[in-house]
Amino acid sequence: MNLFLIHGFRGGPHIPAWYPWLAAEVGKRGMNVYVPQFPDPDAPQESAWLDVILRLVPAEKFPQTIFVGHSLGGVALLRALEQAKTKAAGAILVGAPKSPGGGRPIESFFSKPFDFAAIRSHSTPSICIYSKDDPYVPYEDGLHYAKNLNARLISFEQSGHFEKQETFPAVLNLILDL
Repeated sequence: MNLFLIHGFRGGPHIPAWYPWLAAEVGKRGMNVYVPQFPDPDAPQESAWLDVILRLVPAEKFPQTIFVGHSLGGVALLRALEQAKTKAAGAILVGAPKSPGGGRPIESFFSKPFDFAAIRSHSTPSICIYSKDDPYVPYEDGLHYAKNLNARLISFEQSGHFEKQETFPAVLNLILDL
């Protein structure tokens, strides 16, 4: 089994802080872990990020891969699932926004509506993790994605934008249960 972590806007393999911890924990359990640096994280382009995902995880590896996308990484994951040729082992969105908001240079990821039917056909199960006090992504975005993906919604009260490690032992268990 593989785990593929997709960082968000201005992120990297060590941002958020729980990526290295999660990668080490699943690695101890025999999973292969991919935590790439996506190009130009300060001015990301959808096409460049999708190229990385689809190059590193070709169609034949999708059925053995669980994807976790944090923030904009969750949006990139949804776009990759739209284009997938086969079904992924699982998809976990963590604080993914449903619109660019805030004037950040991430508009290319939102240039067209999501094809939720295609996304649902390429990932089962899907899980959405959102915090009610996220300063960047409204909790309602999690409700939106959970509804449209027929996904399980896991809510936290005070985890902000999930930039710290404290809440992620629960995510490790979710991954191991997929």
